[in-house]
Amino acid sequence: MSWLERVRGHITLTSPEGDNFIGKWIGDTRSADKQLGIFTYPKVDKQIVQDLGISAISYPLTIAFDGEDNDLEGTRFFEALSARGPWLINHPTKGQLVLQPTSFKEVIAPVASGTITVFQTNWIDIAKFAASAFSVDQLSALVESQNNIVETAALEQLETITDQSSVENIQALKSATEKQLSFYDETIKTSTEFSDEVSAQVESIQRAIDNTLSVSPIDLTVLGGQIQALMRAPAAITGNVLQQLRVYQDFVDKIVAIPARVADQANLNITAIEEVFGISANSASNLISVRSEPETRATAISSLNLITEQFIQITEAFDLIQSSYDDQLIENQYFSQSLSFVESSLMSAQTAAFLLSITFDLAIEKRFELKEDRASIEITISEYGSLGDNDTNFDLFIDTNMLKGDEILMLPAGKEVVVYV
Repeated sequence: MSWLERVRGHITLTSPEGDNFIGKWIGDTRSADKQLGIFTYPKVDKQIVQDLGISAISYPLTIAFDGEDNDLEGTRFFEALSARGPWLINHPTKGQLVLQPTSFKEVIAPVASGTITVFQTNWIDIAKFAASAFSVDQLSALVESQNNIVETAALEQLETITDQSSVENIQALKSATEKQLSFYDETIKTSTEFSDEVSAQVESIQRAIDNTLSVSPIDLTVLGGQIQALMRAPAAITGNVLQQLRVYQDFVDKIVAIPARVADQANLNITAIEEVFGISANSASNLISVRSEPETRATAISSLNLITEQFIQITEAFDLIQSSYDDQLIENQYFSQSLSFVESSLMSAQTAAFLLSITFDLAIEKRFELKEDRASIEITISEYGSLGDNDTNFDLFIDTNMLKGDEILMLPAGKEVVVYV
């Protein structure tokens, strides 16, 4: 990977309150001063110098917002800079930084540059001093922002490795998309029945995909964006985290069950579609993990393990396909997640940081076996102290133990129950 491939096209900033900003950045300097203890002693030539390390690294950043709403975005950014605490910065060349703003200035010039709002800002790097200062809101917003970067990389990846110079290759794209959509209907789509709004959105996107596939050659930018929107839509439903993650895992299980195929361009097109679906599924799993906060430590750890193993599962599946193209000429070879791997792995790490940061504040799962018949209401009051406002504790006990029928009234001796403390 060359320096050009490592440089991002924009800078992403996340405020202490979790607000995301994506700006343009051309270049700036960074600097640091050496901290030296200089001592002078009588009758001793020269001075004794003690190296005390460096001061905080200074980052002056010139950030620009463009587009029709650049003035509104500039106002929002100016107000966000007033928040107390460090910012998370995804720097175009230096990667993820923890910076504290020290000064900022908005350049207001509507006549000379009305289509762009420029900020001159100064920051210091405080990562080693305030690594624990990340708020849960910041970590969550960072995952949301990283999803946009992953999607951009995955789209470019799709366009790079596909070919539509023949009817066979175009048909491969269409049939692969339709097959993945059938997997989607069998798994992820079932979770949308609890939200009329998301269900309608999914139906609309699927109709749009059908229209895109009806034209040859296929507009890959449109198709890829529609696939990503389709995979992302159910992630807006908050609720049982593990239940949502499992339907996405069921979908991924179908993708990675890829039979051995001939290493040709038609099958490379099929792989490209599978790849964008797989990457989008994993990204959606990350979004679910930060949008629906788990109720217990066990759920948080299970979520962490699931998204981590899911990314590994996807990577291993496409790495296996890559190996089947090893004998091809370099221009005909397939490189697994060539543009998105680093971004997807960073997103998984950010989600892991979020889940670990909230773990200690979550309830601990307590399981025990009933030694005698006991009423569900009595157990709830005994373990939680009360039924809760509007019987919320009682409802929690029923839901977490999946009680039905007569069990809601009375539980038999020998049954294992779970409560959260």
